[in-house]
Amino acid sequence: MSEEVFYKALEKAYELGYKKLNFTPTTGELLLHEKWNEFIQVALNKDETESVYFYSNAILLNNDAIDKIISFENIHKVSAIFFSIGGVDKESYELMYGVNKFDTVCANISSLCKALKDNGLELKINCELRIPKHIKPNLKEMGVKLNSYGYTKFHLGYIDCYDNIGGMIDSTALDYLPKKEKTMPCYRLNDIRFDIHGNIWACGCVVTEQTGNQELIISTINDDLRELKAKHLSVFENWNVNIPKTCGDCRLYKPRG
Repeated sequence: MSEEVFYKALEKAYELGYKKLNFTPTTGELLLHEKWNEFIQVALNKDETESVYFYSNAILLNNDAIDKIISFENIHKVSAIFFSIGGVDKESYELMYGVNKFDTVCANISSLCKALKDNGLELKINCELRIPKHIKPNLKEMGVKLNSYGYTKFHLGYIDCYDNIGGMIDSTALDYLPKKEKTMPCYRLNDIRFDIHGNIWACGCVVTEQTGNQELIISTINDDLRELKAKHLSVFENWNVNIPKTCGDCRLYKPRG
């Protein structure tokens, strides 16, 4: 995302009343962006921002990235940093993520925990293991690998059931969430996502990034605010008449209410 798109997106989010910001690319890695920390700092400095959080795979969480995190002004507005970890050892990590970075990720997250502890900071670190169905993780053992310094604001959990991205993913190693009857709009549609081109999407879920599917684009950062709100509202009003295919195929559905 360019600086121009970022600043327009940020102002548009504030105009729409959003106060909680997520800097996670739906299919991407935040730390790849050369200005990731500058963009977050801008948001942290804004009075309109209530909180900020983001996900990372921690592969690029080197000493430079850690220094940038612990140096944030208004770091109290960072509600949490989430790390997605593919498996519990080298083999399962490579199965889930396709690269052999398990040891790097464990060392990086542990280094961040140490830096936060050493600097007297209390930033929540939430780690989520992504595991195949044949593994039952030993959370105590994994906790030591990821937080060997005993940082108290560290939490570890795991995900073992997944959405299949509208049928795009088919693996015998994974369990998938069951299909659900969709009787009302999904609560995730209350959120919006800004893409790198300045389009605004209803729902920030990864499912919306299916190739060639743009049905949940409701506006752009250059459109009139009233028009944007009207298009967003129409997604809910037309739900029982025309459920978007993206939503129909999604298994992450949770009813609004």
